[in-house]
Amino acid sequence: MERNTKREDAKYLSRSTTGYLKVGSLKDYTTLVQPKRHLTSSLGRRSAAQQNVKHHSTLGRTGAGLLSPALLAKRSKSTRKLRTQLAQGGGGTINLGKSSLSVRRANTMRGAPGAKTKYVDYTENPEDAPEPLPPKIVYPKVEDGDSNALTITIILVDGRRLELSVTPSFSGYDLFLKMADEINLFQFDVFWLVSMKDGIEQWLDPTEPIAKQSMVNDSPLYLRVRWFKTYFKLVDTTALYLFYLHITQMIVSGAYPVSDKVAIRLAAISIQLNYGDFVRTKHKPGFFSKEILGSFLSSRALESMNMDYLQTRIFSFHRRLKGMEAPDLQALYLTISRESFYWGVTWFSGKGERVGLGEDGLFVQAPSGPGFVYVPMEDVRSVEYTSKKLKLKSKSETHDISVSHNVGKSFVELFAGYYIVLVRQATAGCFARHLPEKYQSLKMAAIPDFRVFMRPKIREIEGEGGTSLDILKASYTKLCGASKVNPVPRFLLQVENRLDNEEILDIVDVKKCNLSDSDLRIVVDAFKETKNKSRRKGILPNLDVFHLLLSHNQLSDGELAGTLIRVCSPQVVELSHNSLDSVAAKNLFALLLKTKLKELDLSHNPIGDQGLAEIVSAYSSQVCSLVTLNLSKTTLSAASSQELMKIVSGGNFSQLQSLDVSENELGDSCIKGMFDSIRNIEDSSSFDLKFLNVTNTSFGLVAARAVVECLRKHNNFLGFRTAYNTIDDDLGFELGRLLLRPNTMEIVDVGFCSFAQRASYAFISELDKASSLTELNLSGSYINKQGIRHLADCLKKNRSIVKLGLRFCSLKKEAFVALADAFNNNDTLATIDLASNDLTSSTAARAFGDSLGHAQHRTIDEEAKSVISELNLSDCGIGRKSMEELVEGLSRNESLTRLHLDGNPLRVRGFRALALAVRDHRILKVVTCQSTEVDSRDIIEFTKKIGTKTPLEILDVRKNSIIATPEFLQALQSIDRLSVIFDRPTGSDLTIRIQSRIQGQGQRE
Repeated sequence: MERNTKREDAKYLSRSTTGYLKVGSLKDYTTLVQPKRHLTSSLGRRSAAQQNVKHHSTLGRTGAGLLSPALLAKRSKSTRKLRTQLAQGGGGTINLGKSSLSVRRANTMRGAPGAKTKYVDYTENPEDAPEPLPPKIVYPKVEDGDSNALTITIILVDGRRLELSVTPSFSGYDLFLKMADEINLFQFDVFWLVSMKDGIEQWLDPTEPIAKQSMVNDSPLYLRVRWFKTYFKLVDTTALYLFYLHITQMIVSGAYPVSDKVAIRLAAISIQLNYGDFVRTKHKPGFFSKEILGSFLSSRALESMNMDYLQTRIFSFHRRLKGMEAPDLQALYLTISRESFYWGVTWFSGKGERVGLGEDGLFVQAPSGPGFVYVPMEDVRSVEYTSKKLKLKSKSETHDISVSHNVGKSFVELFAGYYIVLVRQATAGCFARHLPEKYQSLKMAAIPDFRVFMRPKIREIEGEGGTSLDILKASYTKLCGASKVNPVPRFLLQVENRLDNEEILDIVDVKKCNLSDSDLRIVVDAFKETKNKSRRKGILPNLDVFHLLLSHNQLSDGELAGTLIRVCSPQVVELSHNSLDSVAAKNLFALLLKTKLKELDLSHNPIGDQGLAEIVSAYSSQVCSLVTLNLSKTTLSAASSQELMKIVSGGNFSQLQSLDVSENELGDSCIKGMFDSIRNIEDSSSFDLKFLNVTNTSFGLVAARAVVECLRKHNNFLGFRTAYNTIDDDLGFELGRLLLRPNTMEIVDVGFCSFAQRASYAFISELDKASSLTELNLSGSYINKQGIRHLADCLKKNRSIVKLGLRFCSLKKEAFVALADAFNNNDTLATIDLASNDLTSSTAARAFGDSLGHAQHRTIDEEAKSVISELNLSDCGIGRKSMEELVEGLSRNESLTRLHLDGNPLRVRGFRALALAVRDHRILKVVTCQSTEVDSRDIIEFTKKIGTKTPLEILDVRKNSIIATPEFLQALQSIDRLSVIFDRPTGSDLTIRIQSRIQGQGQRE
């Protein structure tokens, strides 16, 4: 039977759930490799007298580097045909001397190109290699009705059974070629057939008839990868698929051990192949059972990590494989799997020990311990076997392994085959000359075509300590084990994700991890050990912390935090919402003196006046490197006046550009002293403070006058927040002119400062000049009709404001209509707060809804007209009618992601209308409806209306009459990704996160 090499519709093996083979199509290839030729040489048998004879041949090196031994063959002068000296039974020796190699033809071997064929090495640039094409495959034809025909069953790598009809005269090679033709396998050099005898795999003899190899009807053979070589180009999808499956089995069985990082990557690739693209709403921890993961991971990897943690890591890499085709994924799997030090090793079992053989060397049992010693090919001197022993001699020692005859014979044949390929590559495709007159041959008709493979790559041990993060992970897990505490999952996951993705760890984020001082001490010790060990030669640096986020924990030891900062050397540190007091502040800043820290957040810590005094004292004789300092809500009082005056007046804090002292009871005297200090700075060039936040610091008119006087002299601020303080209308008018007139201000927050219409109009009238302003908060100010019209006109022209706050400004129908028109013509506003105004008018609601729906009319060629992503309409009196008017526009909106409707009397019909808008919206993720007079039945109806494909992730319905009945919980289960937050009977919050793949519910506080 013959197959055309340029056949357009070649067959290939594809996966089928039926257990049989299917056919598909494969692209035509244009460049031929040399066709494989059937072995035609005759082989002799060994006599009984020859059974115990040892045969020797000499192989060696040239001055050009490594040259592997040539084919151990003898060409008889009389017959010019290969003869075997090692056949079934007996023993033999391969001696590897140091004689030189040169040219001698050996054309009779399958695929041997002779002296004129050169090996072109494309190892460095495999893309330059010629494209392989299916060769002609010739094997005997079996006539229909042949009474001598046998049925041979071949079990493929994936377990599929292929039944072939052959005759007893078929050689092993004929059978292999027919199998390859049936499954359309044309890059078949690396594969061969194996039989099982007494539990031992034995390779099929390529030259002997199958009848002489005990093959009978239904005799099972197994397709295996015999030669673990790397093609320049592996384009045969069947070969790629089978090779991938074989390597997968070796990885999962543990024969090729890999690190956790590599195991995670390989499992993610297999999951992509078997389950398709990553889906965020489906592929979450808990999706796979341990049994399913066991088909992708070795037992060691499964036992080394928590199941949820393991799946989190797998999915983090799985999401990056989206859209990749099966051949690309299989090739990627083969590439990554090569990071195993034992990749490509064939293991042979002896009596109580194992020996491995790869294309580049041997693996023998270590003298002590369970490991193996790697012996490169160039160090091997001889390989000898008898019926009971395999003796391996290297430059330094001899290894004796007790094996059966069949195991020894298979080992020597495989060893010789690898050597043949290596020596042909090293001698550009030719055999050695000056070989002894009597040299031996093995039955190696199935030697792969050396011209299509890369040279072996140097094996590199993938062990711990290769990078700084490897050291950090090992140190941290070791210290946790010694302290008998569980590692912090988020921290460990960040380290391992960076290792998995081969990225630098630049952010350490352990916010809200309930860290105690003892937990932090382990982290500190791990970083110390990592820093010391990373100085060793050969350690790759991949640890460069820029952000250190420790907020919302239970830390009280400032010395520990300071030590971690000194070791990590970050630029930005967050320590807010901890328990750092004045003593902790003193210890912290004592360690920060020699750091180059730029941003520090200490907000929501009980530092107090004494703690601030310690901070200022620490920098009494040294310039502070901080650019940003956040002391919001740190229990400061008027007693901190002197320290704050020193900070804002420059001196050793001259590099400070942003200071936040909000939410502290500072009072008039302290705030006045701060701004007087700023005003008294004679050299304004030395004043670098750009952003100042004194929100809710309990100052009144005395301090307000000092603020105005200061701004008249020094108005270099870029951001100024003074909300929730008392500033009268006249001072507010002056403040508006001073803040916005310089045309450099970026942030102005004067919300709830008791502004009347004169002060608010001063801010609005300057907006047309404020081209740098990005945030404006006028909440709590009275704005008359003239002010609203002017504000609307300014917003139509303004192209800088991103955030606008108009909460509690007594806005009514006319104001909403005017603002709606402005929003239609504005393309920068992203966050709008209009809470606590009056939107009961249907006309105003319709106009406002139309402005939200205006985003639908955008095209690629048109200018964007609405980019509003967050809208707050809480406490606006929105009922059923207003909601119904808003819905039409909301349904067409394509920019909104967060919508706040708390405190509106939506009731049943308003909530029903909202469901229609959510159903049609494409990107809305968060809706808050606290205190909207709805109950459990309304929520059930809401979930039915929005459907299962909604992008909505959070629905907050706290402060409503919600009872978690079985019907209510069952309704929530229909939404794949939705989290519904409602009150328990005790008043605490309960989140029910429903996932379609999980029965029941979990809770998130």
